[in-house]
Amino acid sequence: MNYDGTPRWGSEIVARLTLKDGGLLAVRDSTGFTSDRSQGPLLNSTPLTRAQLRAPMLSPDLLAKQ
Repeated sequence: MNYDGTPRWGSEIVARLTLKDGGLLAVRDSTGFTSDRSQGPLLNSTPLTRAQLRAPMLSPDLLAKQ
């Protein structure tokens, strides 16, 4: 995501799961951001792979009782 101001976000992967009861689970896996208050440089890649982020979103425990 790019903004005209700060912060500027690096690459990210976003997962959203809409539950039957109308609830929403959203997870954002980001390489970080740059700004006057960032704690260091952006990571080279997201902490989780796409598969690692996808697995808990499709977990039977999470999807049960929907």
